[in-house]
Amino acid sequence: MKPGNPEKYRGLEMSDAAANLLKSDPKTFASYCNGVGSRVGFLNKLAYHFIPNTIGLVNVTPASDIHDVEYTVPADFESLALAKKAFDEANTRLYNNLVIIIERHGRDSFFYELRMWVAKKYYEIVSSSRGETSFYKGKKIAGKNHG
Repeated sequence: MKPGNPEKYRGLEMSDAAANLLKSDPKTFASYCNGVGSRVGFLNKLAYHFIPNTIGLVNVTPASDIHDVEYTVPADFESLALAKKAFDEANTRLYNNLVIIIERHGRDSFFYELRMWVAKKYYEIVSSSRGETSFYKGKKIAGKNHG
């Protein structure tokens, strides 16, 4: 299923801003989706080409699509605290959505534990300063533009 198709995200968590964009403008929603990984920064651009859109043969792009959109909208925050809260919530939803997708493929799968381990590692990476760089790029916080 292509990005922007609401059926792709059925049963997954997303922010109100992402849900509203998906409903009102699925084409723009889809334009923010780039698969698993970030293209912000030299190392991320390089690594992006080697990061699969699957975890243990399970397609996780629905979770990464939502995460990509939530790293894009909203782009304006009244304070750094509100931006940090949105960053943390987007990352938590990514992890929750990865778990939902993995569990749809069964807890008794041979790859279940490995998939859960990779999902946790993805969460740890996006929650780190590497994820912050991607999140804050292009944002306006307390009236100031960020990288």
